[in-house]
Amino acid sequence: MKRIFSLLFLLYSTLCFSQKIKSVVNDKAFVVLSDFNLHAIDAKTGNILWVTENDSLLESPAISDSIIYVRTARNKIYGYHVHTGKKVWESQLTFPYQNQTPYVNLISKFNSPIVSNGLIYGAFQRKSHSGEFGYNNTNFSILAIDLSNGQIRWAYEMSPRSYNGSMQDYIPLNHPQIHQNVLYIETSLGYMALDASTGNKLWEVNFPYSELGGPKPASYKQYIYTSRHDSNYNSSLIAYDAQTGHKAWENTQIENSTIIEVVDDILYAGDMRGNLFALQATTGRVIWKVNISEWAISFNTDKNLIYTVGEKLSAFNRSDGTLIWEIDNKDFRGEKIPTIANGTLYFLSYDSLHSIDALNGHFNWSTSFKEHTISISKYSIILDSDNKGHYPSVSPMK
Repeated sequence: MKRIFSLLFLLYSTLCFSQKIKSVVNDKAFVVLSDFNLHAIDAKTGNILWVTENDSLLESPAISDSIIYVRTARNKIYGYHVHTGKKVWESQLTFPYQNQTPYVNLISKFNSPIVSNGLIYGAFQRKSHSGEFGYNNTNFSILAIDLSNGQIRWAYEMSPRSYNGSMQDYIPLNHPQIHQNVLYIETSLGYMALDASTGNKLWEVNFPYSELGGPKPASYKQYIYTSRHDSNYNSSLIAYDAQTGHKAWENTQIENSTIIEVVDDILYAGDMRGNLFALQATTGRVIWKVNISEWAISFNTDKNLIYTVGEKLSAFNRSDGTLIWEIDNKDFRGEKIPTIANGTLYFLSYDSLHSIDALNGHFNWSTSFKEHTISISKYSIILDSDNKGHYPSVSPMK
């Protein structure tokens, strides 16, 4: 009898411990607000779990091995434990530049870090820029920082260079993309591929300097995709051979693309005229096109649905573009992008985070931020109970 009691007690203790562990790893949403702090929100209830303090954080974070990394305005990258919010890591940004001009912050979409294979990547500059449009010969660098010690593993320098007979700024633009251990980056002078382990340049395609930044690149098998548009509003969607940089195909029907994403051999693209396209990823052939009467489209995909944000938050069938459901809510308009995690859609509006059933568009909950606090992130990052991070299409981690 005593032995049976001991076994029952051991079983009870194990179950309680298991339940305790499960409660610790509840799904969480992470977002940076206008107080420049990282907020962790219970993704099941909307309750705020913890908030960092006075760390001057910028843009959206990235998750790896129970640590969430965020870029700061103090030219650092900080790492916080996902369950406690305690700062457990920071970049040093010293080697091999101890005796050179220190790095200062680069205000660009590359503020969102990328984590891959023990390295974290970011773009930095040596001095603050001046002038409304130019950087006045400022030197930029793409850095790979070792997660084990916070030190710089490699740096790719982007000093101004001669282009078409004159010195031109050489600036990293928009979100990069890592695909098969290669870092793909759009710049003010073109598009380039760097070895993600060493920083060696593998290839570069030159664009006219008047070209503007497009969306984050997308990748699929041997292809890398990017959008180009110039000051005359000529635009196209281009597929490159990911290993050589040679053009594989070009589609000029997609004008001023906002977001591109590849799922199951199909490339999806939204443009500034409210068109949503589905294309064959290997040829660029248009499979279907839907006009949803919205000025600019952002979207994310999950299983059989594609979710768009413009004048409305809408869900379409990925196979043929059929509308499934939509929400007409003025708070949902703008440049925010939804994040999908395990059948739930998380949408960051101006001053709130919303949880929505991804299949039918019904609200689970909405939580408002404290007074006079708004979101400066374009999207939230979701960590599920399996410790997997979920990101929207625009994130460099997607």
